[in-house]
Amino acid sequence: MANLKDIKRRIRSVRGTQQITRAMKLVAAAKLRRNQDRLVLLRPFSDGIATLLARFLPQAVGDEHPLLMPREQVAKKLMVVITGDKGLCGAFNQNILRHAERLCSASTDCPVEVVTVGRTGHRYLSRRDVTVREHWEDIYERLSFLTARNISKVLEEPFLKGEVDEVMVVYSHFVSPIEQRVSSYTLLPLELENIRKSAALGARAARDIDIPAADQRDVYLFEPDVVSLCNDLLSRYLAGELYRTILENVASEFGARMTAMDAATENADDLIGRLTLEYNRARQAAITTEILEVATGAEAMKKGA
Repeated sequence: MANLKDIKRRIRSVRGTQQITRAMKLVAAAKLRRNQDRLVLLRPFSDGIATLLARFLPQAVGDEHPLLMPREQVAKKLMVVITGDKGLCGAFNQNILRHAERLCSASTDCPVEVVTVGRTGHRYLSRRDVTVREHWEDIYERLSFLTARNISKVLEEPFLKGEVDEVMVVYSHFVSPIEQRVSSYTLLPLELENIRKSAALGARAARDIDIPAADQRDVYLFEPDVVSLCNDLLSRYLAGELYRTILENVASEFGARMTAMDAATENADDLIGRLTLEYNRARQAAITTEILEVATGAEAMKKGA
C-alpha cells in the first residue's frame, strides 16, 4: 500500500505542476498579444520620422551627419546584448548569448565592450572575459519609448565622442510564436538607405489608407533650424529602432515561453498517463495478492479441519 500511496502522491504533484505550466502558457500568450499590438502601434511613428528625415536630411547635412558616417577604421566595438530577465523559456537566452560570444570571439582585430539589457545576459557575461560597460535589468514590465531613449543616449554618446567606432545589437527576431531567430545588425552608424526604405514603406502604407502625401512644392518654416530638427529626429529614429528591437526580443521571449510551457504541459500529461498505468498495475497486483492469501488461508483451514 505504501507503494500505491507514493504513486498517488506523484500523480498529484505532477497535476499541480501541469496546472502551473498551463497557466504560464496562457499568461505568456496574453503578454505576447499585447506586445504585438505595441509593435504595430510603433510602426507609424518610426515610418513618420523616417519620412521627415528622408525629406529634410539631404538639404540639412546630407549623409555627412556624425551618426551616419562610417569610420575608416573600426578600433573598438560596442555590442548591445538583449536577453530576458527570467528563465523557463527553453534555450531562448542561451542561443542569444552563444551568438554574442561567437561575435566577440570573431572580432579579433578590435576589442569589444558589451551593454546588456536583461538580467540573464548580465549575469552570464559578467562572469566571462568580457567588459560590461552598462547594464539594465527589470525594465520589461514598465518598458516604454523613454526607456529605449535613455539606453540609446548611452550608446550615442561614446559613438559621437569617438570612444567606439561601431555599435552592434544582438537579439532574437520574432517570426512566429513557435519560431524565433537570433539576429544581429549594426545600429550605429545609421544608414541613410535604410531610412529611405522605411520612408518608402511608410508612404506606401499612407497610400493604402488614403492619407494624402505632402506636396514637394510646399514651403516649410523651421524653428529653430532644419539642422537642429534633423539632429533631434535622428536621435529619435535611433531610439525608435532600439525600441522596436527590444519589443521584438520580448515577443520572442514570450513565444519561446509559450512553446516551452506547452511542451511541459504535454510531458506532464504523458507522465500522468504512465503513473496512472503503473498505479493500476500495482493496485491489481495488490488485489491479486490479497485474493491468493485469502484462498490459501481457506485451503489451509479445510486441510486443518
